[in-house]
Amino acid sequence: MKKYAAMLMMVLMLSLASIAGAAIGTIHDLNSQMDGEFTQAGNWAYGWSSNLDDFGLLDYYIEGRAAPELVRLWAHSTEAGPHLWYVVAGGNFFGSNAGEHGFCPPNGTTSAQYTTFRWTTPAGVASAVDITGLARPATDVQVKEIFVAKNGTPLFQMVTWGTQVDFTGMSNISIAAGDWIDFAIHRYDDSSGNDWCGLQATITEVPEPMTIGLLTLGGLALLRRRR
Repeated sequence: MKKYAAMLMMVLMLSLASIAGAAIGTIHDLNSQMDGEFTQAGNWAYGWSSNLDDFGLLDYYIEGRAAPELVRLWAHSTEAGPHLWYVVAGGNFFGSNAGEHGFCPPNGTTSAQYTTFRWTTPAGVASAVDITGLARPATDVQVKEIFVAKNGTPLFQMVTWGTQVDFTGMSNISIAAGDWIDFAIHRYDDSSGNDWCGLQATITEVPEPMTIGLLTLGGLALLRRRR
């Protein structure tokens, strides 16, 4: 009897460990999966849009050191257009620390484009995701508007001067292969300059309930077989 009790405990512990691992889900993290060298890496891309729906890759590249940061910067045709960056090494660069991205809307008016980080859903992904992250303004000089959108429809938007924006309320978002999630910044008023923000963006797949159930059943079946 003690032998079977010990076996049951072992199987339950293994099942719980498997369930805990499954409950985390696959993580798609911008800062760990892109390093600013190319405009596309895996399912992430650097781009711009005019209405949160269309999307074009950024095509103007600069790599340089800005005392003491080493920064890779991408823009749309010129630095005055939508632009974003990745801090390779050094200290804080306009709200972004080493190993982090940042973005800025183009100079101009509120009708100007959005600067956008896009994640495109790969095949075989879970049917739902949790979206987390933050936008960290470098200054409180200008007003900017931060968006998280799915297929062009905002899931989250907030206007900020200099207060950090935490992405909230985006749990269990339904998703399918080919859908896209955009993290975008837009100019809120017609003033230009000083709109830089650091960015953290993470998309975590939510495991299917059936997957967790199968893991539990598998543990019980193993116990029955051992008996």
